[in-house]
Amino acid sequence: MSATNELIAHIIAEQFTELLEEKFIDLPKQAETIGLCLISEVQQILMNEVLDDFNAIEEIVCLFEKHHLNTGFRHDFG
Repeated sequence: MSATNELIAHIIAEQFTELLEEKFIDLPKQAETIGLCLISEVQQILMNEVLDDFNAIEEIVCLFEKHHLNTGFRHDFG
């Protein structure tokens, strides 16, 4: 990364931090809330007796992707 890009990244990080402090946004709390909702959704998928194992895993993978969470190679049917 060039020095210019490093400086720009640092400026952006500082300004973002200031914005978060001004708005009192609690990112860890938001992540925890989303995580608890995600666990509940996974539980609902697992309890769905209509889905076979493959489709249940498929639904969970899609749920993770919806929340921009890495699922590794689980969707690589190539």
